[in-house]
Amino acid sequence: MKSLTVVTPWHNCHELAPAYWRAMSVLADEDRIIVVDNASEPPLEHPGIPGANVHRVNTNLGFSK
Repeated sequence: MKSLTVVTPWHNCHELAPAYWRAMSVLADEDRIIVVDNASEPPLEHPGIPGANVHRVNTNLGFSK
C-alpha cells in the first residue's frame, strides 16, 4: 500500500494551526506528518494525531536552511 508524507515548515502563525491539523487529520493511518517548528514562540503544540511529529528547532534558521 502506498503512503504519503507531508513535511511543513512552521514559524509562529498559531491561528492557522487548528485548520492545518483538521486538514491533516483526514490522512490515512499509514501516512506521516512532519512539522518543523522553526523557533515559534510559543512552541507549536503536538495535536495528538497518529503519525504526526513536531520537531522543534530552537533558533530560526530561515525557510530554506
